Amino acid sequence: DIDALQKSFDAFLETRYAGMRRALAAPEGLKPEMPAEQIKAIASANPGSFAAQMALGEALMASNPDGAMAAFERAAQLVPNVTGDGSPNALIAAVAVKKGDQARAASALESMVARSNTDLASARQLASLLDPARERSRLQLALKSVVAVDPFDGAAHATLGRLDLEARKLDDAIRSFRVALATKPLDRASAHADLAEALAEAGQRDEAKREALAALEIAPTFTRAQDLLLKLAQGSR
Repeated sequence: DIDALQKSFDAFLETRYAGMRRALAAPEGLKPEMPAEQIKAIASANPGSFAAQMALGEALMASNPDGAMAAFERAAQLVPNVTGDGSPNALIAAVAVKKGDQARAASALESMVARSNTDLASARQLASLLDPARERSRLQLALKSVVAVDPFDGAAHATLGRLDLEARKLDDAIRSFRVALATKPLDRASAHADLAEALAEAGQRDEAKREALAALEIAPTFTRAQDLLLKLAQGSR
């Protein structure tokens, strides 16, 4: 009957979310304006309190970055799905960047992007922290997250194109460079040259020449476009 169904549903919710509800409850006496030592004592007495760990992390950010990061990491473990600027992972990333720990910042930002497919700021920051030479796959995922939210981000499309060109994924590179050019970037000469290089690698010589010439119309002394056009001319002899 309805009552039995309701009881069953309530029991399910209690089983699934009771731990999170307990974690989110603020311990008695906790106030953000308290001295850090008092907050530390409350957090130590309440290791399963998300609110206490967050308060401790915020209290320690200026004076003890390592302690702050440890508190935020405990908070992230307690309630992993929190997103936004005030979330544990956002604050971990902020502290890590100040410490110069780009790897830890990137890991925290990846967690945020994985949990929110609209977190454009985190995706962009993540992309800025990753090394194209050593972290190609992670960078591609970050950039794809960027363009999924902002399809008019020409710089992200151009970087994706360069990564695909280096990997010899020529169709993907050409597609990304065409999109980058369509966003009307400030440096249109480079955008035309990028596309020209990808087209040349794909054997589409006539189109490559047109793009190289388009780059030179904008910037007549653009060496990269000049060199490509010369290479294409020599190859046609």
